[in-house]
Amino acid sequence: MSGTYLTPDAAFTELQDGAALQAARTYAKYTIPSLLPRQVEVGTRESTRTCAPSIGATLVNNLVAKLVDLLFPVQTPFFSLSFSPEMIKRIQDDGLISQAEAEDRLVELARAAKRRLDANQGRARMMLALSHLIIAGNCAIHRDQKANTLRVLGMGNFVVQRDNIGRVIQAVVKEQNFYKALPPDIKEALAGTGKSYNDRSKVDMYQWVDLEWKPKQAGYRVSYWVDSVQYKPSEWYPEKTCPWFFPVCNLIPGEHYGRGYVEHYGPDFQMLAELSAAQLSYALKMLEVRWFADPASGTRIDDLAKSVDGSVLSGAPSMVAPVELPGGQKLSVVMDLVQQALIRLQKPFMYTGEVRAADRVTAYELQRDDREAGQLLGGVYSTLASEVQEPLAYLLVSEVDKAFEVHVISGNIQASVVTGSPALGASTEVDSLLEATQQIAAAIPVAQLDARVDSKRVVDVILRGKSIPPSLIMYTPEEQRANEEAAAAQQQAQAAQLEASTAVDQAAALGQVLGQ
Repeated sequence: MSGTYLTPDAAFTELQDGAALQAARTYAKYTIPSLLPRQVEVGTRESTRTCAPSIGATLVNNLVAKLVDLLFPVQTPFFSLSFSPEMIKRIQDDGLISQAEAEDRLVELARAAKRRLDANQGRARMMLALSHLIIAGNCAIHRDQKANTLRVLGMGNFVVQRDNIGRVIQAVVKEQNFYKALPPDIKEALAGTGKSYNDRSKVDMYQWVDLEWKPKQAGYRVSYWVDSVQYKPSEWYPEKTCPWFFPVCNLIPGEHYGRGYVEHYGPDFQMLAELSAAQLSYALKMLEVRWFADPASGTRIDDLAKSVDGSVLSGAPSMVAPVELPGGQKLSVVMDLVQQALIRLQKPFMYTGEVRAADRVTAYELQRDDREAGQLLGGVYSTLASEVQEPLAYLLVSEVDKAFEVHVISGNIQASVVTGSPALGASTEVDSLLEATQQIAAAIPVAQLDARVDSKRVVDVILRGKSIPPSLIMYTPEEQRANEEAAAAQQQAQAAQLEASTAVDQAAALGQVLGQ
């Protein structure tokens, strides 16, 4: 593998960034602590109790849910495929299939790829991935083509090294498993180490992803290790179809790990957590009651302290009074500060309290939310689209059609993947076309009342007003002439058939007359 490190455990130790991991865990503590536990070990459970308010988790979960609806719409594929100009020219020159048929094939590929993502809780895995990216800024995603599943791992399970443009140079994914759960081939590899294992032994398993160039083609070699022993041959994948990819939320040039969206608003989350904890502690203290008895009341304090409901005590009740902790005004100040922090966080995390079923969201609402996300999240939204959608698109399409991967590797097909709001543009064009047809249906009868109005020009004006070029849906001059010629030929054929039928009828009538 990489010339610097001989084993993946050495690479994992060397490449781990303690400062980045600690920062990510701090922001997870303010939002969803269970996302990044301090100990990542099979068979163990770490307590993640915290004094942070649940509103941090509510804000993050709300934003993640909206981003999943935007990035992975229920109704339509989350990406679209388009041929490069060179490929379009090749299709036209070959003449084996029309350009329209080729584009229809791309549409069907995108739809089939979406169906694979929807299976086996694909959207749920994407929600987990986006939670990691929003909070910690990093995650590792693995696509298992055979099982049609996705796995998402947090920063405690992987390390990564990037070059100056952010491309992954190498990454090491570390997981633990019980010896009893290992398949026979891995147990056989461990037998050669000389170590003894039992069914309850825990073993470290690594997948080492290393950048490796082939002629004019970048890719990644993935090797598989268990306790520093490689247990099966490594595999090479093209860069765009490697099953492992490591998206980031916000990558600073020169850094290996991304930063989360929560970090942008870290002071407000910290204040929200600390003030909420103080508010709770102070409110609990205010609920405590102390009883004061006048010495002249004759009440025995020990008997009063030990008494239970229904006890009979001697003394004057008017000379025994409860006293509560004062300070309600201070609590109101703290509550105001908490409310102010919450108000500041609501807008950037798109929190309105309104919830709609994903399958009932209209195309207009998707476009509106998409614009809002772009405005509020800035470049973060575009980064998430390119970091998560594009690798998934290539992986899913290559699963649907193996020839797609072969052509991408060889360079015969240069397909561009359009993600984010441009991918939603297809449904928007359909909506615009529907609106245009409704306006045309209303305008043409009025235009026909005036002989000076050209109905065809009216149609063109309405289509262009909806940003739809008339040539997109209308016949070309060549196609129109061909249609006219076909219609004329059909009329001639019908006239000839009618003439022949008339001649036959006349001959039959003449025969009957002569027969009489």
